[in-house]
Amino acid sequence: ARTPVQRMKSSSTRSETGTSTSGVVLEVAETQDPILERLVTQGNKEYVQLFKKAATVMNEEGFDDIKALGCVRQAPGMDIHGRHVFLFFPANLPNKVKLERVIMYGIWLMHPVVVVQNQPYTAVWVCNNLESSQLGYFWFRRQYKMVPHEYRKNMRSLALVHPGLGVKFVLLLLSYMLKYNFWDKLVYADRIEFLDEVVDPKALDLPDDLYKYDKYLDYESQALAEQMKASGGFTEQSGLSAMCGMGGMGMGMGMNMGIGMGI
Repeated sequence: ARTPVQRMKSSSTRSETGTSTSGVVLEVAETQDPILERLVTQGNKEYVQLFKKAATVMNEEGFDDIKALGCVRQAPGMDIHGRHVFLFFPANLPNKVKLERVIMYGIWLMHPVVVVQNQPYTAVWVCNNLESSQLGYFWFRRQYKMVPHEYRKNMRSLALVHPGLGVKFVLLLLSYMLKYNFWDKLVYADRIEFLDEVVDPKALDLPDDLYKYDKYLDYESQALAEQMKASGGFTEQSGLSAMCGMGGMGMGMGMNMGIGMGI
């Protein structure tokens, strides 16, 4: 079913109010979309409202500001199983960004694939380990309840890049809502190379900063190994460093740059 923003008419088109228009116009008149109507009856009214608002935004000013942030985008290629890949970079969210606008763009991007075409997909979430996060437990819980069932059913893999203790703690809090098969879809990619379990990292066009962070974690792990070797065994300090290095929190770097929640 075509969305309102996709219904285009050319010159000399007359709007619903009877006013003549010239050039190419996009009709935003309400149309009966059976998919959206079904979602409303299934209890996804908030999702439908956000989708319609997103359609209006696309028809007017667009989402160029959100695209420029690079916080959510679709990969140009597929994963190793031929599925669409959507990437999320929460560290790219400015402090004063309107999260509803980001969510609307994400919905507009994913809806045609996940809901309309009902196709499987892979989600890659690049954890924010160096800045304070705006996204916490209550935000994730709301989004989980808001999206239609197709988002959960069609997500075949969720890869967490550089997962820190924060994101693991949020997943623990959400565990009462998550179905058993969710954990089979979860992939912890402590290093970018571990993404090859679901997708070729080279196909994702990841920023250089992530590869530099990879090298930092490798350096931290090597330093930890040398420290343990010199001390002759496991100590409380080395244990804490191990948690940070293997968990992707980067405690040493965090001391200087501010430790985020790892979300």
